[in-house]
Amino acid sequence: MSLRLPQPAAWEAPLLDWAYTAMESHHPARYVHADPDGLRFAYAHCAAITRQYSRTFYIASGLLPAAKRRAARALYAFCRVSDDLVDQVDERDEADFRLNRIDDRQTALAAWRALALDAHPPADEPVALAWADTRARFNIPNGYAEQLIDGVARDLDQTRYQTFDDLAAYSYGVASTV
Repeated sequence: MSLRLPQPAAWEAPLLDWAYTAMESHHPARYVHADPDGLRFAYAHCAAITRQYSRTFYIASGLLPAAKRRAARALYAFCRVSDDLVDQVDERDEADFRLNRIDDRQTALAAWRALALDAHPPADEPVALAWADTRARFNIPNGYAEQLIDGVARDLDQTRYQTFDDLAAYSYGVASTV
């Protein structure tokens, strides 16, 4: 009797392909930050973001060993910054300003993408700094970070999904990549 694995559903196949493609993407070079105090500050900044926006995740991640705790909180901060750049709302409601706001958010997200994927971000960007160190320490392929940024970027163009396949693709980008 042979063991037969179930075939993925139609909507699962592209998601699995994306996951494997990201896994095989560029792995960051070993990151060594010259200023250990700056790196400690960067991780503390990520911890503060996590504590402020997700108390339960902050508490749960506190159960991890120190290195993994810092990494989990840097991941959370990276995701939070990425999502907040897309979700920021301008108080002006006029329709003619909506396009400018979207353009501004696309520009901000593109700048964040470059910063968040930089192997050596500047010291004055604590989330990017801690995230670069985390990616290097835990050999996290850049493809997953790129997929998350692409996923949150979809919120700029689309708010409803016509099919389950479309919704699953969106969910992969904003959640499964994590």
